[in-house]
Amino acid sequence: MINGSSPKCTVMKLFVSFAFIMSFFFVRSQSSYNEKIENNKYVYFAQGLFSIPESEISSIEEHLRNLPFLKVVRLDQYSKRFFILTENVESVTEDDLRSWFLNYGDKLKIVQIGLHGYDIVESFPFANAEH
Repeated sequence: MINGSSPKCTVMKLFVSFAFIMSFFFVRSQSSYNEKIENNKYVYFAQGLFSIPESEISSIEEHLRNLPFLKVVRLDQYSKRFFILTENVESVTEDDLRSWFLNYGDKLKIVQIGLHGYDIVESFPFANAEH
């Protein structure tokens, strides 16, 4: 016993404290997510595989990074994988994504488009994509 408390009581206090802290973070993240939805400021992610000539990857990546509604752009020339995060857009469709890649839109194997913080991002290598 520590300070007259039984071990069972100490564990219960720790559990209640942990539960309180976790509920605080959950409510805080949920209100942030709801606020984004109410203000139509969505963050989407898109990922997949591309088949772009190595000589063109840098210029396409630079073009994508210059689009004001794209927050994060990653094109990996070795795995041929792309990952994009948007900001302040109402929706992202396959057609939108393909248009961002200019002449190489038809060279994409889009694996997933989802709402960041809500949808689960599939891990690489993708189970539902041919390499």
